[in-house]
Amino acid sequence: ALRTVPGLQVARVDANRWAISVRGSTGLFANKLLVLIDGRSVYTPVFGGTYWDTQDYPIEDVERIEVIRGPGGTIWGANAVNGVINIITKHSKDTQGGLISGYEGTQEYGLTGRYGGSIGEDTQYRVYGRMFGFEDFDIDRARDGKDEWQQRRLGFRIDKKLSERDTLWISADYFRQENQQGAFNPGFAGPPTPAFLDVTYHQVGGNILVDWNRKLDVDSSLQAKAYYSVEDREFLLSETRHTWDLELQTNFSAMENVAVTLGGNYRYTTNFFRGPPFGLPISFSPDSDSLHLVSGFGQFQVRLFDDMVTLTAGTKLGYNNWSGFEYQPSDHDGLVATQGRL
Repeated sequence: ALRTVPGLQVARVDANRWAISVRGSTGLFANKLLVLIDGRSVYTPVFGGTYWDTQDYPIEDVERIEVIRGPGGTIWGANAVNGVINIITKHSKDTQGGLISGYEGTQEYGLTGRYGGSIGEDTQYRVYGRMFGFEDFDIDRARDGKDEWQQRRLGFRIDKKLSERDTLWISADYFRQENQQGAFNPGFAGPPTPAFLDVTYHQVGGNILVDWNRKLDVDSSLQAKAYYSVEDREFLLSETRHTWDLELQTNFSAMENVAVTLGGNYRYTTNFFRGPPFGLPISFSPDSDSLHLVSGFGQFQVRLFDDMVTLTAGTKLGYNNWSGFEYQPSDHDGLVATQGRL
């Protein structure tokens, strides 16, 4: 789906790794692109980027994918220098009933099952299960790429109308996968000892997200969102990461043609590294650490000349225990953006 977006570069490194970014800065770990799923950041701070292989949902459950090309640091944060990708899933009321979909070919196969229902008039839900596999890429006709992989996922979403002004939804996902990857053998001493080991990496993870919205007026609202995610991943090292996040945001009209957005965020993440799963002499120092990140933002949008021109001004202020106080946009980003529509 992302390949259909103009200006978005989607490249495949091998059968289970992708390099995706905007404006030419494409790499395996593109640290200038912020990726969100229902507003939940899937950015990996240690290596700087997104593990695209673990970000998978039934395409039938995706409502839309929003792509911002260009600096978006005012609201979105430091990693949104080149752009933002926000994957938004459907409301449970739009996925009622049963669904089974599958595919199979010479390179890949997959199967998805989903069921949606209602509990009374104000509560809808859906549950899904999904599995897929991808065969390795052949380097040449006589040797395989040793990069095949498989994944299994389970998840649910519940949407509830609490009152005429309040809505609440909760979602959760869990996955397990195995990635095969060739790795250099540190004990290689020439034939017949193999120069590359056939290694299988294991990934396990999950998340739970809670989102509450209150409609204050015709043009104003209040939103609170919290999520927890955990991932245990093997690659060159084995890493376990926990992330807790809380975000508050309000939108209102200060005047007839002035829209205001204010908000704040607190994120706490911890990671722990263990030795590589196949004995390579690699270590990470320090092998455990934690990050506190506190931020606040404000944005003003002014509509001019009968809505033909929109003037946007804003800033994001943040503090973290790695680099201290920071602000966005930086000196390299424009503080004020104008958008004309003819």
